[in-house]
Amino acid sequence: MNLLEAIDKLLDCDGDEVLFAKRPWSEMSEAMIISLEPEQPISTEIKSAGYDYFLEAVIAKEIVEGLGSEGTPDRQRSLLIYYAENDAYPDWFFVLKEGGWANHWWRWRKSRWICQQLNLTSSGIFVR
Repeated sequence: MNLLEAIDKLLDCDGDEVLFAKRPWSEMSEAMIISLEPEQPISTEIKSAGYDYFLEAVIAKEIVEGLGSEGTPDRQRSLLIYYAENDAYPDWFFVLKEGGWANHWWRWRKSRWICQQLNLTSSGIFVR
């Protein structure tokens, strides 16, 4: 199964399932889901086959819940791949949380206008 299929299955899991995938992680990377008990070590067979820890089902669900109504399947997958690779949320996640691209653009334009009125650059340094 590829990583996209595995992410979809992982989000339907309720137990101690863990997703493993082969690097470099992309939508088509080979992946597998294994049920692990807490504190159970990852088998050497998984590692020797080239699979790396991706995410646990519980963590994946928490991350995806942050998307709320913006959580389309494509966004969920993109978010989880980015999060697993970088151990952080992508910038676009915060833009969605703040009201979408239009709202983000409007805030940027408004702050730029205020800086111009105060003779400031966007970095806060006075302009002569």
